[in-house]
Amino acid sequence: MAGGPAGAASSGAAGQQIYPIKSLNPYQTRWTIKARVSVKSDMRQWTNAKGTGKVCGMLLLLLLLLLLLGRGSYLFVRDNSHVRRFCTQLFHVDLVDAQGGEIRATMFNDSADQFFEIFEPNKVYLISKGTLKFKNKRFNPTPHEYELTLDQGSIVEEALDDRTIPHTNFQFCAISSIADCQADQTVDVIGVVTEVGNVAEIHTKAGKDLIKRTLTVADDAHGGAAIDLTLWGGMAEGFDGTVGTILAVKSARVSDYNGKGLSALNSSVIEKNPDRPEAYRLRAWFDGCNGAPSVVSLSQGQYRGGGGDGTGGPGGAGRGDATTKTLGQIRDEFLGHAKTDYANVKATVALIKHDTDPWYPSCPNMVNDRPCQKKVVAGATGEWHCDKCNIILPKPSLR
Repeated sequence: MAGGPAGAASSGAAGQQIYPIKSLNPYQTRWTIKARVSVKSDMRQWTNAKGTGKVCGMLLLLLLLLLLLGRGSYLFVRDNSHVRRFCTQLFHVDLVDAQGGEIRATMFNDSADQFFEIFEPNKVYLISKGTLKFKNKRFNPTPHEYELTLDQGSIVEEALDDRTIPHTNFQFCAISSIADCQADQTVDVIGVVTEVGNVAEIHTKAGKDLIKRTLTVADDAHGGAAIDLTLWGGMAEGFDGTVGTILAVKSARVSDYNGKGLSALNSSVIEKNPDRPEAYRLRAWFDGCNGAPSVVSLSQGQYRGGGGDGTGGPGGAGRGDATTKTLGQIRDEFLGHAKTDYANVKATVALIKHDTDPWYPSCPNMVNDRPCQKKVVAGATGEWHCDKCNIILPKPSLR
């Protein structure tokens, strides 16, 4: 009953009542949902106030030693609950149904072991007897205000595939609207790739080596806008798209460092050249601009794109909904101080300095998921030193 009321139950197999995901709340005790797994996370160790997996490993080694000495069997039976308190594992699945509802289900410990092999991406399941609670918006980007916890008493049954249930439930926003989004907010976007960066390896302050790749994606909404999208790890290495590829991205995290940017999460879903009306519209727009659309970049604060009358950015025609201003008007009207403002400017280059480089060597070390970007100093042996991070780098990032 895809067109029925959001709270109305429909009949499933053998007369089973199927409830829309959107209708779920903690006050319901009997419900069954029919949903497709759009995202399945890896099994991971959960860190809580009691400790981490490292502590768990140490305790197990201690218990094994006591068992070998003949003193640990009683301790192990008696205090196994304390060991498990340290050894907490979890995984989650994001579920979508035919009515467009979406919710995350999380499983812990024994339940995680029980359901990890059962849930498979893109398959459809009948699910009942879970617990609903308010979600933590910081870690759960799904639109539902609640999240599900499935335990060993929950029922999960694989169902026949249902073509009325989408594989991914996108809620696209215009790229230009991200200018008003707060940092750490998650959004769904669809855009055409206008730039593809190389894979780069960075060294974090915590001592971790990370792989990243930065793309630029653009859309045609509100005159056209572009934003940088960063991919990490295997997602960065495995990306094989080119300029002109249409990307639909679900649950990308917004950052506001050096303008706006997007970062793909482990739970993000990226579809290339999806079979969607929005993708066909963007393809026609991009091809109609001969692969060089004039857009404003939220990440760089400048216009990007192909030819025009020179009133916009470099070679660009400017933003269609922006007013032409002089530099003096921009200064006197305090544009860009309280919020993001756009203006078209026609100006003449008065000076190009040749005695210094137009960039500086910066630190690429990641601090809280953002590059340090402080100026680094060259050493006598060809290495570079960052005073802020107090690390030695083989080479800087030119900025």
